[in-house]
Amino acid sequence: MVNIAPIYSQANEERAQAESTDWARFSSPKDTGEFCASWLAILCSQIDRVSGALLVLGPDKDGAFSAAAVWPDATRNMKYLSSAAEKALKERRGIVERVFKERRKVAERVINERRGVVQAMEPGHQSAYVGYPIEVSGVLRGAVILDIAHTKDHELQHALRLLHWASAWLVDQFRQQALDMLNTRLERISLVSDLAATVVQERRFGSSALAVVNELAARLHCDRVSIGFEKSGSIEVQAISYTARFDHKTNLVRRISDAMDEVLDLDAVIVYPPPDNDELGAIAHNELAAEVKDIAICSAPLIEAGHVIGVVTLERTGGTVFTAAEIELCKTSGLLLGPILWLKLDNERGVWQRLREAIHGFSQALFGPRHPGAKLIALVFAATVISAAWSPANTGCLPRRS
Repeated sequence: MVNIAPIYSQANEERAQAESTDWARFSSPKDTGEFCASWLAILCSQIDRVSGALLVLGPDKDGAFSAAAVWPDATRNMKYLSSAAEKALKERRGIVERVFKERRKVAERVINERRGVVQAMEPGHQSAYVGYPIEVSGVLRGAVILDIAHTKDHELQHALRLLHWASAWLVDQFRQQALDMLNTRLERISLVSDLAATVVQERRFGSSALAVVNELAARLHCDRVSIGFEKSGSIEVQAISYTARFDHKTNLVRRISDAMDEVLDLDAVIVYPPPDNDELGAIAHNELAAEVKDIAICSAPLIEAGHVIGVVTLERTGGTVFTAAEIELCKTSGLLLGPILWLKLDNERGVWQRLREAIHGFSQALFGPRHPGAKLIALVFAATVISAAWSPANTGCLPRRS
């Protein structure tokens, strides 16, 4: 018996390496984009004579679906498969659409060259678009379309079955993402509920504010958490985590107060380092980070009756930056804690302090840049009083008899 040595093929070796890389990315993806790209590459390697593939996902806030992965080249224009994708999405079932190869080439040329193209059709040279929708719990999440260069019915049906089986991986991925989002919401609700309970069980404002910042620092792994409230148009720091007493004149407290003033002025959550699309000029936050070597800062407004009445600022000198979920949690905490802390602070104010704040608020409404309605009412009232004071009946001048 003669043993025949296998013939070495560089193409097969490269293909095996590519498949190994795809499986590694598929089993441990960095993000959803890498998962989808590796999934599509593995799928296409299991089906013969696939010349191109497109995976569309959605819908976005406008109800549109967009390309999430393209094979074999991520930069390749695959718009010629968009009509088949729309059909799979609309009919919500597997589709097989036969096309002439020359017709496909014409469509590609029209897309790439952006002009009219005339090309003769040669009968008998056909390919097929095989597509399948991706549904999760009855919700349409996308579709995958393969461009296959053969037209035998049993081969196309085999490809359609593989699409159906392979789509289970995407469905499982989307279900896991939905479960993770649900768990995140539940954790957020649990933390916010614990914070509310912490505030309510303390009788005094000072002890309530200190308990809240300590709880936030521990639960969100922060090195320092501070709470401040608005006073005479700026924020005054009222509590700092793990600090019973502090001097408002120290450089650190002034830096924190300046950072909180930015939130008061902009009426928005401010994060350091800022996101790529963030256009807010958070100068004070940058200065605070440089002063104390913070790697991350998140400041959220405390809201009461639709107005910013205070700010909570979280700082980290180590670890990681604040995630989108943590930033949303800070925002939610500000909405919940604002009214409770404000009520406690307001109950501890004296009569003269309340009177001064009422006069200050009235003067701001009357002479400040806002509240045009209050200014108009005051002007009408003043005009009425002056008119009544200068009327003949009040000046003692009686009309002369003729």
